[in-house]
This record gives sequence, structure tokens and C-alpha cells, in this order.
Amino acid sequence: MKAIPNHILFVDLETLPADASVGMDIDTAPGWIAPELRIVAPVPRKSPAYGGNEAKLIEWANKEAARICEATNALEDKARASIEADRAKTAEKWRRGSLSAFNGRIGCISYAFGEDPIGVIDCAEDERLGLLELDALIQRSPPDFQIVWVAHNGTGFDFPMLQLRALHHKIPALARSLHQEKPWGARCIDTALWVPKMGGGHKLAGTKLGDLCKLFGID
Repeated sequence: MKAIPNHILFVDLETLPADASVGMDIDTAPGWIAPELRIVAPVPRKSPAYGGNEAKLIEWANKEAARICEATNALEDKARASIEADRAKTAEKWRRGSLSAFNGRIGCISYAFGEDPIGVIDCAEDERLGLLELDALIQRSPPDFQIVWVAHNGTGFDFPMLQLRALHHKIPALARSLHQEKPWGARCIDTALWVPKMGGGHKLAGTKLGDLCKLFGID
């Protein structure tokens, strides 16, 4: 099999919400505060007379107290579940921001030139420094080679994310290297677009890189 030339650059991104920080609790969105738990206990029912029978009155009072306690606990459980659902929903919405170049940032970049070993650039602490490191790797490439970017779902995510974050940090050379006039221009190749699509309920089959690796026996 012919070796993959070194001007072919494979990339894969992991991203973070813009205001994420190392060591923070990713299950609670910044700024979210749990509301005060307020429970209004059920109003006790009026005691029956029972003709003044003290034993029956005590029995009724115990049952009523148990009913109120059980109902109050149920209300508290429901309120806590509602608060937890709101926390989880807010956190998920915050995490989804990592998929946007406007609300997220790059956490790390995995890359490989041709068949060279995979390298990883950590951008979690300083995204701009990580992008400058990637830009420097590209600039060191032979001048007669035009870098060809390859990523799975690159058209929908990796390429625009890299390009927009490079523009944000004012690294124009890196942004330009990801620009191609037409989608079929051979500068940015999305391997997900090469996968034969299945119809019906299987229309998403094969779009995940893990599925393809399993299909072709790739570790």
C-alpha cells in the first residue's frame, strides 16, 4: 500500500465551553444557583368527633400525622427533582456551547502528518498559544507542499471551528490554510462525506468514526 504523504494533515478537536476552566465542575453551569427549597405542607383535616372517644381520636391523629408527613416528603422529592432537572438542563445547554466557535473554544488538537505518530496540542489553558503551535507546524512544512486537511465531519465542525478560532485570535495564516473556494476543492477533506449512506432507520449508520473503525477492523 502506498504511504500517505506528509502534506496530508489529519486533525481531530476536543472543545470546551468558552468559560470552562480546568478543574471546574462541568455538571453545573457557571452562574447557576439552586433556588431555595420551599415546601408548603398539606393542611391537616378537621378531626372527627368520635363522640369524645379518646382512643379513636389518638388513632386518627396518628394516621393524619403520617399522611401529612408522607405528603410533605412527596412534595419535597418532587421539588428537589425539579431543581435537579433544571440544573442538568442548564448544564447540558452550557456544555453544548462547546460545539460553537462563538460560545466555545478548543481544548486540544490531535494531529498527524501523513503516517507520522499522532501529536496532541493542549489548548485548554491557552487556546491562542495552542493555535500558534499548530500554525508553526504548518509553516515548517516544505514550501512545495500545500497542506491538505483531513477530518471526520470536518466540514461540519473541525474546519470551521479551527478557522473561526484562528480568526478570533488574529492568526490569519492558519485561517487561510483552511479556506477553499469550493466544497470539492481538495484542501479540506471530510471523510464522513465518503461513507455510503444507508436509508430508512439506518440513515445515521456509519457517520460515527468508531462505527467505521469497527467495520474496517481498525484499532
